Amino acid sequence: MRISDNTNLATDWGDFQDPGITQARANETLAQVATRVGVNLADLQSANPQITDPNKLTPGSEIRIPAPAADVSVAREETPAPVNATSRHVETSLEANAMRSLLSSSYPPNVSAPNSSTSGSGGIAQMPPVAMPLNEGYSEKEKQDLTDGLRKVYRAGEQLGISHNDIVSMLHTLAGNPPLTSKKMTESLRLFFMAKDLSPQDRKLVGDAFKASHGDPTQAVALTKLVANPKFVKASTQTKKEWLDKFEALTKRPELKNLGPEEKSVVIQALASDPPPSEDKISSTLDVLASAKNLSPVDQKLFVGGLNAAGGDPAYAANLKKLVEDPKFKSLKPAEKTAVLSQTKNYADADAVANFDRLLHKDWFRAESLDNKQRTLKTIGRLSTYPTGDRQIIYNTLDKLLGDKSPIKLEWKKYPDKSTFWGEMGDTVLYLNRQKIPKGNDKLPENDETNSLAIETVPHEVNHFVNHDKVASTFHYFESEYRAWYVEFKAEHNRVPTSQEAMDQRISWQLNPKSFYGKYAASALKNPQEAQKFYHFLESMTGMKVDAKNWKTVVKSDPATWPNKGQAAAPVPSGNVDNH
Repeated sequence: MRISDNTNLATDWGDFQDPGITQARANETLAQVATRVGVNLADLQSANPQITDPNKLTPGSEIRIPAPAADVSVAREETPAPVNATSRHVETSLEANAMRSLLSSSYPPNVSAPNSSTSGSGGIAQMPPVAMPLNEGYSEKEKQDLTDGLRKVYRAGEQLGISHNDIVSMLHTLAGNPPLTSKKMTESLRLFFMAKDLSPQDRKLVGDAFKASHGDPTQAVALTKLVANPKFVKASTQTKKEWLDKFEALTKRPELKNLGPEEKSVVIQALASDPPPSEDKISSTLDVLASAKNLSPVDQKLFVGGLNAAGGDPAYAANLKKLVEDPKFKSLKPAEKTAVLSQTKNYADADAVANFDRLLHKDWFRAESLDNKQRTLKTIGRLSTYPTGDRQIIYNTLDKLLGDKSPIKLEWKKYPDKSTFWGEMGDTVLYLNRQKIPKGNDKLPENDETNSLAIETVPHEVNHFVNHDKVASTFHYFESEYRAWYVEFKAEHNRVPTSQEAMDQRISWQLNPKSFYGKYAASALKNPQEAQKFYHFLESMTGMKVDAKNWKTVVKSDPATWPNKGQAAAPVPSGNVDNH
């Protein structure tokens, strides 16, 4: 049983959360935050001098994330080191704040810069910040708006460390292909930023590909994906040229001409998803799109939106096609189909879609009301895509819920208002508090409350199931509740808790006579044989000698006085600790 232990441009750049700030979660320490965001604890402490007690953070308080230390080693520009796609995504995220502020700000009109020639694809008469479009037919206001936009791109490019020549190349293309929308500016800068560590020859290839696309933001997104791919980074200049030329040729194929903008974007992203680009990717993507032909217009839009959100991921596309062709999906009512496809778009991930398909084959899911189907889909989507937890525990938990032979049923239960119950495990029924998860087809809000149910409660209660736990006045039951918490902690944080975290967040509460669990522990402690098990457990937790006279004092003591200072790993409980 799990019970709460406490009662204009930004949209275009919107895939990125504010990378420089995170918020403390309930019962989280600064060490946990450092692990969650992937930075050194000492650096995190230095960046947040306002935090006086790193072990007692206020939930919701803002914590500044320090940027990774810059690499000050000198390297030849012509021979850059290979760049991992994941690290580049992180690097791009770290620059997102600067991108937003630079592109949304205004610059004084009297800022000047050296003159620039009009060679190339000729779009500007002078390099920004004082650029004037060459094209005829503009009103004075249109010329001024375009010039102002180019100024912003110029300054943003400088701030992002894009080379001078690449900025000029980008500006020529943008100025020659109006209108200059915020989406076009953002995606252009993103592309050239992602390419900035390539050799000059390779960057010129990227600039030429951008020029050939006429600054189309959809193609810029796809080119960014291609440029960030480790295969592209490691390829020779000749191979890069062949891939970029192939990409350009394939985007002009006649099969794409009759597609709408969203469908065309799906195909173009698929072309760039895993180099080299090929004709097979066009045909397979068109085949996936054809599988949606019998969907309603609303559902078709969700289907295509999910493919775009997945960025051309072939595994996602294959799983989505399988789902909509599944007879169980076809048997759903129209509103239920919309509910399922809404979450395939909200959680545009191959594993999430596969788990949604598994849901369709569960009798209990098909018997749910629409509102509860929506709650279940959101919960499975969130758990399937949680990025920083223990994936093995999460996979095992989902398999126990959705596996072909799983006897578990999920039921959304109405608890009294303001109940601290998150859920509980019956013999084969997992009851979850329906007040904690809103109905509807939107994405599950990511906050402490929804995390507590989806990421913590579900693994917690499944752990009770796999261990056949029963409520009793014994140390075994006390340890079973500790074990289920231990599993949920790992599921959320991808590490074992420290002894201090275990004592602060769980053990002291389970031993509190006023808590739900306290009465069972108090009864067990009256039995001398059971009591000795408690004392031994507390000794392993604290490193202190514990007996009947001092156990309460030990539980309330300052971890700094323990021999292990509270920083040792918490004791590993007996039983199944990964929900296998």
